[in-house]
Amino acid sequence: MIRLRNMLGIATATALGATVLAGPAAADDVVQWTSSNYLNNSQAGIALGNVAFTSASDTFAAWTLTSGVNYQPQVTRGTKGASTTWPLDEATATQSQTQLAMAKDGSTGFAVYKKLVGGVGELFWSRWNGTSWSGGTELATSVNLATPPAVDIRRDGTFGVVVWKTSANGTQAARFNGTTFATPESLDASTTGGTLSAAVATGANRALVSWISTSAQLRSRAWTGNGWAPARDVSQNVGASTAGAGVVDLSADGTRSVAVWAMNTGAETARAAVGNGDTWATPTTLGTTVANIQDMDVALNADGSRAWAAWGYDTAAAGSSVYLNRAQLESGSWSSPTIADGPKSDDTRPDPDVGISDSGLRATLAYRGKQDSANFVGYVQVLSRGSWGSGVPVGTFEGNSVSGFTRMALSPNGTLGSAVSVENTGGQQVLARRAMTILTAPDAPSAPVAEQLSTPLGNIVRLSWTPAEFIGNFDYPSFSVESDPPGPVCPTDGYSCVVQGMTPGITYRFRAFATAYYGVSEPSPWSEPVTLPLPPGDPVSPGDTSLATPKISKLTVKQGRSAKGMRKVQVRWTTTAPATSYQIRVSKPGGKKWKPWRTVTRPKAILRLKRAKKYRIAVKAQQAQVTSPAKIVRFRVKR
Repeated sequence: MIRLRNMLGIATATALGATVLAGPAAADDVVQWTSSNYLNNSQAGIALGNVAFTSASDTFAAWTLTSGVNYQPQVTRGTKGASTTWPLDEATATQSQTQLAMAKDGSTGFAVYKKLVGGVGELFWSRWNGTSWSGGTELATSVNLATPPAVDIRRDGTFGVVVWKTSANGTQAARFNGTTFATPESLDASTTGGTLSAAVATGANRALVSWISTSAQLRSRAWTGNGWAPARDVSQNVGASTAGAGVVDLSADGTRSVAVWAMNTGAETARAAVGNGDTWATPTTLGTTVANIQDMDVALNADGSRAWAAWGYDTAAAGSSVYLNRAQLESGSWSSPTIADGPKSDDTRPDPDVGISDSGLRATLAYRGKQDSANFVGYVQVLSRGSWGSGVPVGTFEGNSVSGFTRMALSPNGTLGSAVSVENTGGQQVLARRAMTILTAPDAPSAPVAEQLSTPLGNIVRLSWTPAEFIGNFDYPSFSVESDPPGPVCPTDGYSCVVQGMTPGITYRFRAFATAYYGVSEPSPWSEPVTLPLPPGDPVSPGDTSLATPKISKLTVKQGRSAKGMRKVQVRWTTTAPATSYQIRVSKPGGKKWKPWRTVTRPKAILRLKRAKKYRIAVKAQQAQVTSPAKIVRFRVKR
């Protein structure tokens, strides 16, 4: 989708004497999807495990190649315009999906899978070292082949966990330290089959796993950083009720938790509970009783204040009228469920996959839907600015299948994502990926840090801040600063600037804004107050060039690659004396009229200019309130 700047409806507002752009209205958020691209060659059969998203261009998918009675674990990495597939092991008569967990920067990760060795089920793992996958290494023996393992990893990749069922239906787990796994540990010696779930805090060495006990309870154990806490009863069954299909998640620091599951009392209801990472509150019933609840999923945001849950269900006999429900947790209370899709007929089984941003204000719901009476379609719904969009078809499947169909991975701030589906055509299957970008106003940077620096011409104040996570496949945000009281200016270059126009003896504070194509962020928090000391004598007068004024001694222009009619141009310069900042301006195409001056703190600038056009560039050096004459260079941009 292309949207012109004058269609955005961006308004201006004045705050503390500075003019800034107000963020766009909710309607100006634009969700973009790339066209589908295939990640591998057509195969006889594919069972999709899960998906990890490590950057705007990198997606990892764990899957199992099925051919007759043989199964082979695979991982595929899709980048922009290319993909690579690694077979992790030989093909054997294994029966479980391959699962992976990846650090957010793609530097490390692991995949797990099960296979038969001498007629005995064993659990193996493979490590990603940043460039390739290692061969399989045995982690555990005598494992249950029917129940897929569950995995998760800390965002920086330094801690992870895998949980699995033993052949005797015990539940075991092993911890990952970024390089290898610790010895497996028993969590419950005797459990039933069914869903396993694992969650790792994104910012702490804490984990939470869940399983169904022999008494049909949803139970959990938490890794606290020092050991496994005792098993807890999450579902708190009453009477003859039984729990199933349980899923858990953790906040970023591991101190808050959420769980959802199906409770069977003859008919079924969806249940949910919140906890402090180890102990659980009284469960909440989500919606009314239905005939049959299918797969469930839940995702909790970074501070544990918001969550979204989704599940499929039948209103009558299994397969008669299939719906997909979703419900929201906010400030400790669950909303009434709403229908996300349905009714559908036959064996649709939505198999939902929920993702949520750190803030909880953006979320995704990937699921299986029905295109017609015979064919499935993978859909993704996106939550942005408080509203869910309709389902976007991301993959099609000819014929019925209940294997993993569509999985979605989301960036921490929820503006980037990647959906991977199993597509089936003519009896052959392939992994298809579509990338998502939400074009929206940037998130606010951190509060500026004010640092006083001593120079030969007196004290100056330098501000620096940390930007929010990069958002979207478009130009990185620029930044602006405003002061309280108003007056000083601080033209920025990247994530810092030198304040100009401060009056000695006056106390100031500063805050920063991020500006991108689709609007301006909320302001950052205010900096700590800062005051320039009064000078011992008369202050330097503006324009006083009797002091050692730094001059531009050399100005060079280097032309780089071109794209879409523009060429990257790098400008560098040197000075005859130290400078605290620089002013640079470039002419409009043709070289006659100038654009406004802007201030930078480093002796370089990157420009994108139209090809085959003449330009002028002017640069001046500044030291406190003293400014050098401008040095000008003329050139033509290459075609």
